[in-house]
Amino acid sequence: MVETLRILKLKLLKLKILHIGDNEVKDIEEIDATKDLELKELKLAGNPICNDYQTLIKDVQKRCPELLRLDGMDLQKPILSDAVDAGKIMPASERMLAANAQAQRIANQFLEQYFLIFDSDKRGSLLSAYTRDACLTVFDRHHNSNPNILNGYLMDDRRRNTKKRQKLLKQRRLQIVTYLSEMPRTSPMSTRLRQTSVRLRKQ
Repeated sequence: MVETLRILKLKLLKLKILHIGDNEVKDIEEIDATKDLELKELKLAGNPICNDYQTLIKDVQKRCPELLRLDGMDLQKPILSDAVDAGKIMPASERMLAANAQAQRIANQFLEQYFLIFDSDKRGSLLSAYTRDACLTVFDRHHNSNPNILNGYLMDDRRRNTKKRQKLLKQRRLQIVTYLSEMPRTSPMSTRLRQTSVRLRKQ
């Protein structure tokens, strides 16, 4: 069965419905080859792995997050923590809250435009977002349980490296944008990052 699924993965990339019921699938890892297929419907009934159905649903959704039906039953959208490995889960995002609704709208518009530029090939345009004497510091509030997905953004976390705390402070806008240019693009995390809390502080 494993070899058959590997062949399907290579030959039928657009496969949406797969019936492999009444076989001898004993271990959920035997269907790992379906991970790269965007299956919408899967039939497994009649296989030994169907003995614990609640566990089966979670295990299948981890491998096939786009799946809509399993053994003829409509599935609920998986909870993020069930569908994604722990190391790939973003921390809960926090919306910036402003007492003034207009200030909230302006901040939202700024963030949208900022990340559009950040994820483009023209990050140099971000120079206009910073004053000449601007400072940038990077730290992870979730440093004790940091997901691996953030590592590309936290190489200069000043809370992690106290010995170089002053050196890791980015000063003046050219140094800031040069530093930002070394970071990976936020996609596919951009939606979450654009909702991250923002703290505005008058110097």
